[in-house]
Amino acid sequence: MQTFRPASATGKRTLSLNGEGSERSLREMNSILGEEESERYRQRLAALRLEHRDLDQVITHLVAHLPADRLLIPRLKKRRLQLRDQIEKIEMLLAPDESA
Repeated sequence: MQTFRPASATGKRTLSLNGEGSERSLREMNSILGEEESERYRQRLAALRLEHRDLDQVITHLVAHLPADRLLIPRLKKRRLQLRDQIEKIEMLLAPDESA
């Protein structure tokens, strides 16, 4: 589980990327992110997108060219979904506040 703690926060607020937290709390975090924290999130987002794309290519290749592995392919698909969830949370965090 990876937790980001913005330096501008008091330490009482954390953002967990493991499925905890709500859309509202993510939007609140967006409003307190500084430029440095935003850049860290953008870098993490790029790394997650790259890993997701690579994993998608591996899964596609395995399904098309090799006999189905009853354990490996479901594990890879589960990891791909976890990456997608993390990507969506960071995208939501970095999205401009629509209520402003």
